[in-house]
Amino acid sequence: MAYDYIDETGIIIADTSEIKEEVAQEYKDTFGDDLVTDNGSPASVLITAETTSRKNLQETAALFANQINPDLAGGIFLDAIGSLTNFQRRQATSTTVTATITGVVGTVIPEGSVATTTNEDRFISTQEVTIPAGNTIDVPFQSEEKGNIPCLSGTLINIADGGVLGWETITNNDNGVVGLVTQNDPEARVDRKLTLANGAKALPFAITSGLYLLDDVKSLKFRENFEDITKVIDGVTMVRNSIYVCVDGGTNTEIANALYAYKTLGASYNNGASADPQEVTIITPDTEQDYTVKFDRPDIINIKIKITVKAEASATDQTQNIKDSILAYANSNIRTEGFKVGNDVSPTEIASNVAYSTSYFVSDCQVTKQSIDVFQRETIDIELWEKAQTSLSLIEVVLV
Repeated sequence: MAYDYIDETGIIIADTSEIKEEVAQEYKDTFGDDLVTDNGSPASVLITAETTSRKNLQETAALFANQINPDLAGGIFLDAIGSLTNFQRRQATSTTVTATITGVVGTVIPEGSVATTTNEDRFISTQEVTIPAGNTIDVPFQSEEKGNIPCLSGTLINIADGGVLGWETITNNDNGVVGLVTQNDPEARVDRKLTLANGAKALPFAITSGLYLLDDVKSLKFRENFEDITKVIDGVTMVRNSIYVCVDGGTNTEIANALYAYKTLGASYNNGASADPQEVTIITPDTEQDYTVKFDRPDIINIKIKITVKAEASATDQTQNIKDSILAYANSNIRTEGFKVGNDVSPTEIASNVAYSTSYFVSDCQVTKQSIDVFQRETIDIELWEKAQTSLSLIEVVLV
């Protein structure tokens, strides 16, 4: 059977429906039409083995052929496609934290010294310090393992590997900045699309690409007023020739620098649609002018969810599984999915994700804003300057 690698749909799927018949016919052509190929016969065993081999080969070929499609590629193939547009998937990072150590004045704490948390996670100091008069000094540490390593306030308290003579105690007064895990393929495919215009300037897509290049930016909404008058666009009052951005995540300074670097020369900024407007002043090195960059942080809209599910008896905690599934959807690391800035809350989407991830039958799903507390089966509209969120305590599960 000839295998066609070209498919007008863009997705290459191996058609294995006729392989067994073809193999059986080949055996009969070789050994005669009276060859017994009934199930259980020696010939049927050989035919089945050959069919399986050819089927696996075609499926492998289809998988490999699909790696030229950026919407289907994965692993090193996706990384190679991303490199064509200067995209790199986010790599894992360490959790960082500042710890206060005490000890004998003059004691040298070398870089690479180790402390552990109450969870036995190891943290490594990133610079050499000498304990000064006063017997205390703040030292930066980072987790030995990369990824989502927690370090809550007051948990980095153990000196490990014998420590250093003269080093007496350690603690962290603030929570650490939790590290990131390596971006998976679905997340990387979406981010590649969101940052395709990172090499351009001024265009709306270029501005949003520049913002999405910031790892800590979770989601955003962008609008442009390209007319020479003040206008209200999707509920946002925008002065003439200006842009508006509401951003969730990232630092104010990072966002301000990205907006200044990517926006149209001379365009104005807007904020104030949300209750958390931001203004950041930056000084450009070329002209030494002060620029005040304006943008919004999203207002948080708490969402209550009531979901009715039919699930077979199980030893697992079904209620917890359902709640975890909803939270995983709502807090998705994919920047376009779940509860993101300006994304409406759809009970149908919530129900579909629960059904897919748990294989339970969802018979009903209703949602409401906590401030209203009247459940509905219709989608809740979320404004450009708002972001929905939910929590375990706001999810009600009814098992039937």
